[in-house]
Amino acid sequence: MSEGELVEMAKHFKETIEKKNELILQLQKNMMMIYGLVRATDENYHDENLVGLIRGYCSDFVEEFLEK
Repeated sequence: MSEGELVEMAKHFKETIEKKNELILQLQKNMMMIYGLVRATDENYHDENLVGLIRGYCSDFVEEFLEK
């Protein structure tokens, strides 16, 4: 394997890791948002709007995630 091939492979690996890191960051942010909404719903269990908000947010996130 030549030096150029190794450099190209390293560049590809770096780009792949950066994409995965961005995805992990997005997943972390969404999990924190969902957790906050669930806690708010738990504390205000009579608020049906929060349940709809959580369902809609989760649905949008899942659709966006599956498109990637």
